[in-house]
Amino acid sequence: MRTIQHTYSAGSGIELDCELEYDPGEPANTDPESPTCGPAWPPVAHLMSAKLHGLDILPVLDPTIIEQIEVTACSMLD
Repeated sequence: MRTIQHTYSAGSGIELDCELEYDPGEPANTDPESPTCGPAWPPVAHLMSAKLHGLDILPVLDPTIIEQIEVTACSMLD
């Protein structure tokens, strides 16, 4: 995993400066002779902080907003 920065627009001019841990995932490899043989897995991001004017508001964010931030960050990097 690596750490990425992502600016999330929460609407009404509110932008959150987010830090996430990101794993780009892997494509499937169906070659049984390959040491990396296995199914695909999608990219995944885990929100580590969400700052509004320098203040981390992650502890008070609704889980659905956290999920939206993580999905948006992944889609920006695909």
